[in-house]
Amino acid sequence: MKRILLASLLALAGCNDTQESQKEVTQYQTFNAAEITLSVPVKMRAEELFEMQASFNGTVSNLQGKLEGISMDMGIVPVFFQPNNDKDNNYTTKVLLGACALPVMEWRLTLTWQQGGKAKFYQQSINVIR
Repeated sequence: MKRILLASLLALAGCNDTQESQKEVTQYQTFNAAEITLSVPVKMRAEELFEMQASFNGTVSNLQGKLEGISMDMGIVPVFFQPNNDKDNNYTTKVLLGACALPVMEWRLTLTWQQGGKAKFYQQSINVIR
């Protein structure tokens, strides 16, 4: 009985090390517009946390974001960007999206902010795989 338990524990420990060594390095794709540069992972998976970055060409305020399903109605997911203290006018957020029945889900990211006393608006379509 002790041998079976010991063998099971060793097998589980071995599986855990294998999974950690297979983690991928995140690669980003960049979308450029006149006042904003948005970076999102090339591969975004549903039900896995991923990071997005937004860089602006000047000081902004009241940055707000939301994600809405285009392929399927998944409701509205608020996106809360935080200033990146290492770089001026650079913001990051982490997002977790639910999975749906489709193998690839298209989402619309909408950002609004104030810059130079004017309201600004940006939209970008992104794909998330199941």
